[in-house]
Amino acid sequence: MPSQTCSHTPSSRFTKRLRWMRIGAFALVCSFGSLLLWSDASTADAIRDNREFNRVTGSSVEQAQYVQGELIVKFLDSASKATVAVAGGQVIKSFAGGEERVQHVKLNKGENVEDGLERYRHSPAIEYAEPNYLHQLAAIPNDTRFTSLWGLHNTGQNGGTADVDIDAPEAWDITTGSSNVIIAVIDSGIAYDHPDLAANMWRNPGEIPNDGIDNDGNGLVDDVFGYDFRSGDSEPMDPIDLTAGTTGGNPGHGTHVAGTIGAVGNNSSGVTGVMHTVKLMALKAGGVDSGLPSSAIVEAINYAVRKGARAINASFTRQGACSRVEYDALSAANAAGVMVLAAAGNAGSNNDVTPVFPAGYSVTTSCGAALPNVIAVAAISQTGGKAGFSNFGATSVQIAAPGVNINSTNPGTPNAPNDYQFSSGTSVATPHVTGVVGLLLSINPNLTVAQIRNALLSTGEASPLLNDKVSSGRRLNAFNALNSIAPTFAVMVATNGTGTGTVASAPAGINCGGDCNERFPGGTTVTLTATPSAGSVFAGWSGGGCSGTGTCVVSTTVTVTALFNLPAPAPFTVTVNKNGTGAGTVTSAPAGITCGTDCTETYPGGTPVTLTAAADAGSVFTGWNGGGCAGAGACVASTTATVTATFNVIPVIPPP
Repeated sequence: MPSQTCSHTPSSRFTKRLRWMRIGAFALVCSFGSLLLWSDASTADAIRDNREFNRVTGSSVEQAQYVQGELIVKFLDSASKATVAVAGGQVIKSFAGGEERVQHVKLNKGENVEDGLERYRHSPAIEYAEPNYLHQLAAIPNDTRFTSLWGLHNTGQNGGTADVDIDAPEAWDITTGSSNVIIAVIDSGIAYDHPDLAANMWRNPGEIPNDGIDNDGNGLVDDVFGYDFRSGDSEPMDPIDLTAGTTGGNPGHGTHVAGTIGAVGNNSSGVTGVMHTVKLMALKAGGVDSGLPSSAIVEAINYAVRKGARAINASFTRQGACSRVEYDALSAANAAGVMVLAAAGNAGSNNDVTPVFPAGYSVTTSCGAALPNVIAVAAISQTGGKAGFSNFGATSVQIAAPGVNINSTNPGTPNAPNDYQFSSGTSVATPHVTGVVGLLLSINPNLTVAQIRNALLSTGEASPLLNDKVSSGRRLNAFNALNSIAPTFAVMVATNGTGTGTVASAPAGINCGGDCNERFPGGTTVTLTATPSAGSVFAGWSGGGCSGTGTCVVSTTVTVTALFNLPAPAPFTVTVNKNGTGAGTVTSAPAGITCGTDCTETYPGGTPVTLTAAADAGSVFTGWNGGGCAGAGACVASTTATVTATFNVIPVIPPP
């Protein structure tokens, strides 16, 4: 069981921030003293050259290739315990759930890594020995900052190109995630008390918090939210590094990644993740120096698999040789059906020529065949092209995702504006893909690695800008991926007419009025019901094969119009009387009255009726009376009325 010398129970971010501010670079002083190796290399969320790693020297300008004074060794199955014991060095711990065949070894005092490798590799008991490699971090809901999330929904904001995004709102019509899906984030930790993350944090169901007991018997005490495999304690809180902006320390890398995967959605606050609902497992493998040793990464992978994670986000990279212990751990994850989404790197270089790991395990290496569960992710900008800093590879990088100016959660002061930050890198592109894997598993938790891989790589948005940059030639599209495993159809409802009303669907989804469009799973029968507002009537359907005034039933993509009208006014009667000493005729438009003979007519409600009086010879029309009419012009009636037309004889004036 790991030493608990430095273990501590989870506490608030505020307390943790004060601790990190006080002790700075000595924040990870634990029983594993050999891991106090600090590198000032910038994170992969900074746009920089991704140079070859060097051994740890303590220099502020050299990057570390591996942890000095340590090896990872795998003994042959045939090696006896006695043979293992005499191999030399001090065993820090064994991997793979206590298997003694793979060991994290501290070399004899004064022995360097090169000499140790030479000694172990000549032992007949050894299958392989390798350095402990260091990796570097590679960085429409009502959420108030949603409009800044162009990667989820690009409307052309900030100079972007509309619809260069992952079509998240369309995907959310299918699913917004599930609390049954566990996503492991191997990184610098997660600020698990962040208000936009806390509700989506995984909690170990077999562990009782803060009791100092290994309740689930996995060799780790109080691993509630996950574990810190770099320091060997139960605190996976993401540390703050006040020097992050100047020396490349941790800027809240793991928290930013976690927010893109699964910040709580539709909570009227902050940002939203690709998944609104998920369980995020915090597996800390690095600290303020941004370095993640293979030993911590492999332990984290093994933990994720054992604890039921279905996807692992690996937003870190290193150059150099492949690692057998990393490969074996990832291969075991593949066998368990666990996807691993890996950053391609930020050197702007070709991974086909200069591979980086763990992304490089997506193709065949000297360590073994390509692992289908590993997908390497490049970054694109908001106009759709490969980001200048992003690594690429026509074979070794599989897909691209948004990775420039991505807004997400940050372990700042709780509930303060600095709880969020913008960042760029393949680190922040990768969690977009991880989140979509989670959405796929939300629909069907039984999907295989092959099915998930195909759903991601064959349905992305094809882009000529990505030809020869990623093997699929595509950028991530969440909706297409989901639709490929759970086909859907769209029902679009319009309303028309002089009246008003609503249309609702069963199953629920459309309430038009407000929400007039919805996607439904393929094979679903959708019944639309129209309800007129008070004072209106439903006059019938058109489109989608629907007609009449009953329900409208559809099962494919359609556009349907519901006609609501105001009720027709009641009919009215116009009666014409004639008066006076003369004679004449009254006619109507529309026709009906010719008075003379027919002096009464009934008309449809709302019809304006114009009456015209024409005097006979020797008579004169002198005017109207009744029905609101007067004078000698036309009389217009639109309600029941009795109108009198007066005709008088023209007087005869005798000659003088």
